[in-house]
Amino acid sequence: MAKSFTNAGMYVIAFFAVSVSLYAFSYYFISSNFLVSKGTLANQPYWHIAFYTHISSGAIALGIGWLQFLRKFRTRNINRHRFIGKVYAIAILFFASTSGMVLAFNANEGLPSKLGFGCLAFVWFYTTLMAWLSIVKGNVQQHRAWVTRSYAITLAAVTLRIWLPLSQIFHFDFHQAYPAISWFCWVPNLIIAEWFIIPRTAKKIPAVQKTFAGQQL
Repeated sequence: MAKSFTNAGMYVIAFFAVSVSLYAFSYYFISSNFLVSKGTLANQPYWHIAFYTHISSGAIALGIGWLQFLRKFRTRNINRHRFIGKVYAIAILFFASTSGMVLAFNANEGLPSKLGFGCLAFVWFYTTLMAWLSIVKGNVQQHRAWVTRSYAITLAAVTLRIWLPLSQIFHFDFHQAYPAISWFCWVPNLIIAEWFIIPRTAKKIPAVQKTFAGQQL
């Protein structure tokens, strides 16, 4: 029952992830309120490049990342799993997180928003880097934990688009809500990720203790 619920939850996540991923590419074809809100900044070459780099690489990571959590896909297609993992990591480490940092420095609504999105970009880079380094070292358990954290941060693209309309539905002032959303779009995701990671880590503790006890004997 728990396994079925987990699988169902992952497919729900996949639906929203792919939907938002496809929506991101619409910025290439249509104008949006977000771009309008940036005013003349949207025409600055450095911001323009950072924005389109971010939405493209971020959309790729978001759209393919969920596949790595499907156990059957992972075990039956190990080479594809590795290839997708490399694409995911490269998209974030070299493009999405770094360009996201540039965008964060120019976020609307002042310093709280800049810090919120700036920390998001940094934690996104760090968790993805740790996921990469842990699998290079052959530590599968740590790799799974770090990639879970990384994709939880990637899903900020989805939760951001949930919080923004909710703030309008409940008539929160945008200038006050946006700084809070810059944090709420990713911090709860990370907390939920830890909620899934901790029980799996705890299961390893008795085995580790038993190993050490055997060595002492």
